[in-house]
Amino acid sequence: MWYYTEDGRQMGPVDEEAFADLVRRGAVTATTLVWRGGMAAWQPYGAVAGEGAGDGQSVMCAHCGGMFAPDDLADFSGTRVCAACKPLFVQQFKENAQAAGRLGMRYAGFWIRVGATMLDGIISSVLSYAVIIPMTLLGAAAGKGAAAAAGDVALVAATLTGLQLLTTLVSLCIGALYYIIPLVKWGATPGKMVCGLKVVRSDGSPLTVGRAIGRYFGNVLSGMICYIGYLMVAFDQQERKALHDTLCDTRVIHKNG
Repeated sequence: MWYYTEDGRQMGPVDEEAFADLVRRGAVTATTLVWRGGMAAWQPYGAVAGEGAGDGQSVMCAHCGGMFAPDDLADFSGTRVCAACKPLFVQQFKENAQAAGRLGMRYAGFWIRVGATMLDGIISSVLSYAVIIPMTLLGAAAGKGAAAAAGDVALVAATLTGLQLLTTLVSLCIGALYYIIPLVKWGATPGKMVCGLKVVRSDGSPLTVGRAIGRYFGNVLSGMICYIGYLMVAFDQQERKALHDTLCDTRVIHKNG
């Protein structure tokens, strides 16, 4: 009996005939994790199909699941298929390659992302101070004037404390909006636009409002842990994911591929 995975879930058990039908229909491919009695661990079906089974001489076709002599199978980089399945397998291989080419994502490296982040920090800080400084000056003057007129020193202190809390809240809101709105509308913050970068889902699709919000707070988390979340980009040699990319299923790519 066979077990296999589908969308991260374990499926099965299914018998040999049903499993072979799954292979023919493409529900089980060379990369699908499978397991059956006698196997030490789950393996990609392509690896299992290439190992042979049962009598030690027959080899399983990775496409239809049938057993054949090794010389009767064509080998495609370790994936073996029978003569009857070869045309269909080659066609599917070409279609998959074309789909991968259309996706064509080139992931942004560590240093260019550092540059984009620094630019975003500068721009968002300028925007925040452009709002906070006038608000602080006007609020402080008005508060002191009212308190002085009333002759209440405690009121002056309370007014200044309240003003400080308000400016902090306004600063946080400006920072959040600076990151979230451009990500949803254009797929990139201003700093990333300058660097020719774009933020997308792992499948290349754009971010929703909810995912953009989640990524913003993921950025905050990456910074809170001594910036380790950002440093992860330097050590991920495949997709260059930061911690917030992993959490939110996002990728930073070069806009022009």
